[in-house]
Amino acid sequence: MRALSPMSLRPWASFPLMLLGLTGCGSNGSPADKGGGSDGGAQDAAGGGDGFAGLGDGAAKGDAGPSCDNPLDRAGCPCPSGSAQRSCYPGKPSQAGVGSCTMGKQSCVAQTESGGTWGPCTGAGMPTTCAATNSQCGTIPDGCGDVLDCGTCPGSSDSCRNLGLTYGSLQFPSTVCLLAPSGTLECAVNPADTIPGSPLLPSSTLSNLACISGGEDFFCAVTRTGGVVCWGDEAAFDPAHIGTGPITGAPTVVNETLTIPGLQSVTDVAAGETHVCVLTSSHAVMCWGNPWGEINTGNWALPASPTAFDIGGAAMDIASGDGFSCALRQDGVVLCWGNNEHGELGNGTTTGSATPVAVTGLPTKAVGVWADQASYPCALLQDGSVWCWCESATPPKQVTGFSGPVTALTVGGESDVKCALMSTGGVQCWWHSMMSPTEELAADSGVVELRSIDFDFCARLSSGSVECWNITGSFPWSPVTVPGL
Repeated sequence: MRALSPMSLRPWASFPLMLLGLTGCGSNGSPADKGGGSDGGAQDAAGGGDGFAGLGDGAAKGDAGPSCDNPLDRAGCPCPSGSAQRSCYPGKPSQAGVGSCTMGKQSCVAQTESGGTWGPCTGAGMPTTCAATNSQCGTIPDGCGDVLDCGTCPGSSDSCRNLGLTYGSLQFPSTVCLLAPSGTLECAVNPADTIPGSPLLPSSTLSNLACISGGEDFFCAVTRTGGVVCWGDEAAFDPAHIGTGPITGAPTVVNETLTIPGLQSVTDVAAGETHVCVLTSSHAVMCWGNPWGEINTGNWALPASPTAFDIGGAAMDIASGDGFSCALRQDGVVLCWGNNEHGELGNGTTTGSATPVAVTGLPTKAVGVWADQASYPCALLQDGSVWCWCESATPPKQVTGFSGPVTALTVGGESDVKCALMSTGGVQCWWHSMMSPTEELAADSGVVELRSIDFDFCARLSSGSVECWNITGSFPWSPVTVPGL
């Protein structure tokens, strides 16, 4: 597979941009989606039946409505008057009640004299393992008497990312980490970064990892047994050190890898600038982080240890930005919470919120949400359109002008640049203020995952190589292969 090469859609004299691509082990889409799955199958992130159809085949991962023929999960289907609760299971029927895949409960809600509708299936045990690469599909036990197939990776559409990236700082340069097929970790200095030094490495060799995400001078990874380990700036993730002071340009870095207490059955992790959110196999969201960071804007404090955030239903995707986080609910609603100085929460105000609030103005259901440590979140909707927000109290705006179907996004950081991964394997990018692609990397570059942070972007190619570039110079950008990955 040939390396990335730039193609200009519109001439630009000076375009500060850079792209970072990360792949996922995912299952609810092809390697091109946030999860990096393979077959874009109709299974949802939990391997179940909520109608999410996988981003990887270029089709929207939208909710096709309730399937009332499914006796195990009747969410959204009619229930008789007087019905209370029923046992349910949202995953593969063959997994229901097997191993860790325990049954959940479903309640009849919004009842009238003529009946009501079944609510979401909650409390069910879901698979807690995840193949780190597509080559492992069909070989990794799922904990429920089966093996993971492509398209059944538990968690969200962003689960099991194989590539992580951190900011560069005075102490550490920007670091790129890639999960090997075995679940071990390989890290290197981002060759596009201008800060010299050694990569931000864990103190000991890590193995059995499923997902990784990077923040400002720290990484967190999900293990295949559902735990979370972090290393780097302890002020962002260690409950024993959070709140002892503001994060500065010279972080205090621990030389040991910390297992975060109180977490189990985790399937995905999304690191913000100075905080972390995780998604569990029961589709719950938990977050914690440094209360001195921007996330406390709006006079509320982020919890120092993992704490559940109620989004009013099952979470299918999570994203963390600069002082805020967002989640995609199973019904296609996007909710955000935290800092709202610039309208990051998308609710028509600039007032921060300690509790999740719905993004308003999206014309249809969302199928994925991205933040990438940035201040400008975006969502991909079930009709294939891309919408972004964070302009004071104005509603989300549509990004138009793509050359074809979009399968995933990365939204940069302070650079204010966003890029879309196309179904062709190419990449198209735009400034937030322009809301239309203006630059393109070759349409057949074979990109399978994108990640970005600040002005740094990276892409993992189908050939297995990783290339990074910085967008502070004029286009065309010059992607550089990351040695050792």
